[in-house]
Amino acid sequence: MKKVLIAAGLLLAAFLVGYVPMCLENRDLEASKNSLEQDLRLAGLRLEVGMMLVEVEQGDFGKARSRSTRFFDGLREAEPLIQDDAQKQKLAAALRERDAVTAALTTLDPSVAATLRRLFVDLDSKPQS
Repeated sequence: MKKVLIAAGLLLAAFLVGYVPMCLENRDLEASKNSLEQDLRLAGLRLEVGMMLVEVEQGDFGKARSRSTRFFDGLREAEPLIQDDAQKQKLAAALRERDAVTAALTTLDPSVAATLRRLFVDLDSKPQS
């Protein structure tokens, strides 16, 4: 009986020696994956606002307006998923620009390019670690 308990104890110890490091590595990989997903989402949003800027500068306000809808909807979806408070505040500030940008695109106002440039730059800023 004593040998069975010792064998079971050794088996449990061997299992834990392999299991615990894998759990820790899995947790680290999951955090890394979440961070990369956030970065990818923000890069996609930055691409949208950059393309809006190009379309405004080319005078294609119709395409810019439809891209604007995708951009601001994407911001709204991304905001609750972002972990960093500073980045969250930047997204919230960008969301507050929605009505002004939409109105400017609707009235074919080329001065909206300045706002789009600012949004483009703001979305590029990574939080300081």
